[in-house]
Amino acid sequence: MAEAMLEDEYKTSHQNLKEWGEREQATESSSSSSASTTAMTATATSKLESSDSGTTLFGAFARHRRPSSLLRDKYHSSTSLLIKSGILSSSTANMSGCMGGSGGGGPKKSVAIRLPPSTDIPNPPPKRARIHSSCSTQEVVQAIHTSFTEEDRLTAIQRATQTFDHNIQNLHDGEIDAGADVALTKHLIFLSFHHHPSSNRSSLSAQQQQHHHETCLTCEALECILRASANQVSNAYQHVGPSLLKVLVALIEEEVDLRIQAVTPDASPAAAGEPIIDPLLLDADGGFDDIDNADTQQNDTSKTSPSDSSRSVTPPPERKKSTGIATYDRDQMLEKIAKILGHFARVGAATRSLAHFPGLLGSVLNLINIRPFEAIPWQARLSCLWVVANLACNTENMQMMMCTPTLINSLVSLLARPLDAGASLQSTMEVLRSRSITTRAILNLSWLPENKTPLATNFALLQQLVTFAIQRDHPFRKSKTIQDIVLQTRRHSIGAVRNLAAASRKTKILLCEYDKGKVLEILTDAALNDDDANVRDLTFAAIHNLAIQDTAEMMVKRPSLVMALKNQLLTEEEAGAPPNDPKSHASSTLLVLERSITPDMDAYENLRMLLDAVNPTPTMPDQSVQNVSADRSSNANGSVGNSSDDDSLQRTEAVAV
Repeated sequence: MAEAMLEDEYKTSHQNLKEWGEREQATESSSSSSASTTAMTATATSKLESSDSGTTLFGAFARHRRPSSLLRDKYHSSTSLLIKSGILSSSTANMSGCMGGSGGGGPKKSVAIRLPPSTDIPNPPPKRARIHSSCSTQEVVQAIHTSFTEEDRLTAIQRATQTFDHNIQNLHDGEIDAGADVALTKHLIFLSFHHHPSSNRSSLSAQQQQHHHETCLTCEALECILRASANQVSNAYQHVGPSLLKVLVALIEEEVDLRIQAVTPDASPAAAGEPIIDPLLLDADGGFDDIDNADTQQNDTSKTSPSDSSRSVTPPPERKKSTGIATYDRDQMLEKIAKILGHFARVGAATRSLAHFPGLLGSVLNLINIRPFEAIPWQARLSCLWVVANLACNTENMQMMMCTPTLINSLVSLLARPLDAGASLQSTMEVLRSRSITTRAILNLSWLPENKTPLATNFALLQQLVTFAIQRDHPFRKSKTIQDIVLQTRRHSIGAVRNLAAASRKTKILLCEYDKGKVLEILTDAALNDDDANVRDLTFAAIHNLAIQDTAEMMVKRPSLVMALKNQLLTEEEAGAPPNDPKSHASSTLLVLERSITPDMDAYENLRMLLDAVNPTPTMPDQSVQNVSADRSSNANGSVGNSSDDDSLQRTEAVAV
């Protein structure tokens, strides 16, 4: 600021001096005037030096002849302005004024001007990141189109990767408008056409390695431009989607075969690619049943409706080394292919055609099912799981995905993956994130009514859901990121149980009887001990969905569950609470229990204590109490005697908002 003020003052003084010279010294030669101007410019240069007290500016003004009173007044006015601003001290100004008034014969002195400390000056707003590239998007696209030789192609693709590798969404939108997606897709198709897989897959020639390198760079450039907005990604999918997916599916299948042979050279691909299942998860016959998000859930008693907000892609961080089974280029290529599929899957309009594309879902599952887990980059596995979870958001895909062989078994296998106590932070993050994404996929699939019974009767899946629904302990407890991931897993697990509970009467009974009431036990634990409001909301909604005449006695026999309902009913209702808050769920559950439990049942005493705590009544004679109980019994029998009425009530509660 001080430099700008001095510069403006100097320009004004210089202009006045020039006018005065033209009037008073018209006889001087032009050469003398030029020399005088050069001298003034040189002496007005400022030098900045830092000091402990702040920033000090040392500048020297030219001491020219100033016989004009106008120029002298101008100089003193500028000095007073600097003093008022606190930039120039009064002692320095007096010294400078005395020297300046001595005419042009005095020695040239430096004037010390103190600026405020740099910490007092507000920082300017951050500027938009500048993309350092020597060529424009149009030039890069043109270079990709016109390159043909191997050297020219590699140079063009490397330049494209350097130009497109940024996180500015608007620029990526412009890159798609410029046709970068079409150019890169054509280039990838050209590479696949000239690629001839070797019959001996244990070793790759130098030419094949060079092909993998160029393919890796092309996929990386494609992934970069797909960081654009959802509308532009949708346009890109309409332009190149089907053609690009054919190439990507072929590349995934080739990599799956190569890695399976590298891990188990003597085993068949089908055997090597089978997921490793915990023997405890198998049924009596030695196998499973034949059936196979920024986290958005509707405020509905029965369903957690998938939406675009639950469709999320979080690209994992860049890797710095290979898995050891494949080269770095091949690992990087798998990561970028999985990210490309993830970018397409975050567009709602593309999820149906993406899920129904021939071979795509199967190739993604084959990639997920490769064992050992270190055979593929963990970022690629997580991205593939995001693809599955995002595709399951579309109601048109849910039933088809349930019919896909090994889909549910693959998800259960990932949920059953143990977490070693001494595992590294990276391994811990991979396992926890895979659990969170997998439970999200189950949550989305459980929304469809046709999927509820098949999922609820898969006891291996049910065991994992009830395990993660109450899992609050985790390694690296001080990590806020890990805490959020574990919390999301609990929410997804409880939400899936709530969706499954909004099923037929037989399914409700099956869930309540599973493992001697394990589902009711974990719901009670979550209602009493979980400190997250969303988890408690989902818990009481699940309890309400399970409450029917056939399950009422099993609920009332659990004093802890009755106490959880009492605690929720006795809490004060918050102003503006939604109609489907936990208290309303608990109240509806109590209504069902009161109509279903009669005084002749053993569990009636537990219910009576709950009713007395919620609705205290004055003491009456024994005969009156018996009459009231008998009336309540008759009313209850009349209300719940017809199962169709109860089913109708439950279906009313199960309607999505």
